Amino acid sequence: MDNVSTVSVDASNVSGQFVLNDTDRDVLKRCDDFAETLQNITRDIKQNGRTDIQLPAYSKLLSDLLRIMGVNKQKKILTGSELHEYLKSKLVHESLDNELEPPPQVETLITMEEFLTQMKKGYGTLKAMNAKTLHVSLNYGLWLNRAYKVWETFKGAGLVRESWANWLSTNIGISASYARLLRYLSNNFSMYNTMHNLSISIKDLYAMRLQIIYMLESDQTIANFWLGD
Repeated sequence: MDNVSTVSVDASNVSGQFVLNDTDRDVLKRCDDFAETLQNITRDIKQNGRTDIQLPAYSKLLSDLLRIMGVNKQKKILTGSELHEYLKSKLVHESLDNELEPPPQVETLITMEEFLTQMKKGYGTLKAMNAKTLHVSLNYGLWLNRAYKVWETFKGAGLVRESWANWLSTNIGISASYARLLRYLSNNFSMYNTMHNLSISIKDLYAMRLQIIYMLESDQTIANFWLGD
């Protein structure tokens, strides 16, 4: 995603103290309210095991707070329909099984139009491969979920003595942290069929996970699109 530079804080230094403008004071007040709500939620869960308090939307508030803190070159946080449109722009429609052949020999004569056609086709294949990586990752997370249940069953029967992390490392060669990442992404996104065609990295999907989850939960029309309905 594109980077945007944050606006500098509109504050003057008077006798060694910063004077915030009214907009920034309002942001800080809402941050105080959010922190208080968060404390009430954690208190309820600790005391009662549940809470009826709703967590307010925080993406815009976080962005405003980072601006006041002076965090420059902050990545633009996309939410809602803007995030939906961004993700749609990352969808690929080429077959995920396409192969990219090496270019022809230098002496082979082709027109510029033919050359550009092959370059565009190759880039489409590259994006499709990225989507295939995400598709396989989401499905493999489901396999890891099944593996955990198998490990639990054998562990309970006394047939396995290793910890989950050691079992993964010894028998499959995957680290527990990577497995945890894949399982998390699968649990949240594998059911969204259209999302399997996204040409984005696992890292990018994880970085946007909270915004995407909120987007899907807050707009059923958008959710239906990604479900493939």
